Amino acid sequence: MRDLAARRSERELDALLGAAREELGSLVPALGSARSSGQLSRVQQQGRIYELVLSVFERLAQEQWTILILEDLHWADRSTLGLLSFLIRNLREPAFRLIATLRSDEVDRRHPVYGFLAEAGRSDRVARVEVLRFDRGETLELLSGILGVDPPAALADDVYRRSGGNAFFAEELVAAKAGPRDLPATLREVLLTRVGRLPDPAQRLLQMMAAAGRSVSGKRLADVARVPEDRLAAALRDAIEQHVLVVEAGDQGEDRYLF
Repeated sequence: MRDLAARRSERELDALLGAAREELGSLVPALGSARSSGQLSRVQQQGRIYELVLSVFERLAQEQWTILILEDLHWADRSTLGLLSFLIRNLREPAFRLIATLRSDEVDRRHPVYGFLAEAGRSDRVARVEVLRFDRGETLELLSGILGVDPPAALADDVYRRSGGNAFFAEELVAAKAGPRDLPATLREVLLTRVGRLPDPAQRLLQMMAAAGRSVSGKRLADVARVPEDRLAAALRDAIEQHVLVVEAGDQGEDRYLF
């Protein structure tokens, strides 16, 4: 909305926003002086704001193709999610698209976005795209884009092995020119912050697993940890729920735990 105010003349803003301009000024002062909604209740005021925003997007889409991009939806508050739900249900202009990105590992069952995603997923107007880790070829393309030239094969292999196809990790490893045993400070902080949220038993378990490498079988972990089965299961569950570990079936059908 601020961008609209900066890009449009007064006459264009009047045409685009119409009667909504003064009321939307309560959210975005750059649009003009705010007007009170009178004696409306908070719920009524919120509903009216939703309607006003809807009308602005509809008029924008009637002018030209309009794409609204919202990044880091896992940081959205409930009123933002309410507005998005309203737009999904009511915005019918074919020249309008809404794209939202989020880190799924930041969203658990207690997070407000969890319910929003469940609701949005029931709409045939919404498509959800899971972004998978890069394979080696895609990692090579990423490194070529960063460096401007094809990277040496040894560098590509090392970055792919260490990043596991995680684009952020790969980018940081290249940017820091990290050696085989170095870890850039940015990655160290990200990883340790995630681990630091875990209870002490889970952190001790992760320290043992780190000595084993990228993955370890459940049986080997139980042999080394030497803790009761219920405590081991609780520590593993905590680490999996915080997206520090994943569990996969090994070649012999046994559970393997991977960072």
